[in-house]
Amino acid sequence: MLYTIAVVMLILWLLGLITSYTMGASFIFCW
Repeated sequence: MLYTIAVVMLILWLLGLITSYTMGASFIFCW
């Protein structure tokens, strides 16, 4: 149970990291 929650949290963190990185890159490219 805890292992599954940890894996889900890790995936969500990675997704947030990737989206924030791509959004930041596109934001820089827009300028």
